[in-house]
Parts: sequence; structure tokens; C-alpha cells
Amino acid sequence: MTLHQMLELLDGQPAIEKVGIVMEGNPAVVVKHVPTGLVTQIPICMLEKIDEQTMLAILTGEREPQALRFMSRIVGYMSHLDAWNASKIGELRDRHKGNYSVPGGEHSS
Repeated sequence: MTLHQMLELLDGQPAIEKVGIVMEGNPAVVVKHVPTGLVTQIPICMLEKIDEQTMLAILTGEREPQALRFMSRIVGYMSHLDAWNASKIGELRDRHKGNYSVPGGEHSS
């Protein structure tokens, strides 16, 4: 879902009021479910990962929003990234780049 699609979806929901957009840090849309008073802040970067039905369920309080926790097997076993130190996080970033060459490791003919 794009930001435009989300705003169109909210326009068709009289029980949901658009409060605004937060631009500091992680940009997010802030909405209020008027009957319950529930205010939800949805990071714009997460919109592409959510469908309309799930979005409405979260905004109306029918479903709890869930934060995604990343896991990796880089350390030899499954572990949560939030328990890693800065060095291990750096190793993960390097692996995502796909730069697997060894400096000075080129063979000369």
C-alpha cells in the first residue's frame, strides 16, 4: 500500500480521523479511531508491507500491531538481532552488501 492509497482508504472511514504526519526521525502517519480514542502512529516505510484489511483492523483496535524482530543465523545459531553488539551488527551489514572479496586476495597469473 502506498501513502496515497492509505489516505484514500482513510477518507472512506468516517470513524477514523487523520491527525497528521510526523516527519521527525522515522516519518509516520498519525490517525485516531474516534469511537475508542485509539491513536496509532504508522511508519510510512511499513505501508508497503501491510494490506488494507490488516490496516483497518489495527486502526480500529481489532488487532494489535506487531513489531517485526529480525533474526539471523550468522553467529552459528538463530538469535535475535536486538541482542547483538555493534561489531556483529556491522558484520551483518557487510554480508548484506554482498562484498565477499578478500583484500589482496586476487591471484596474479
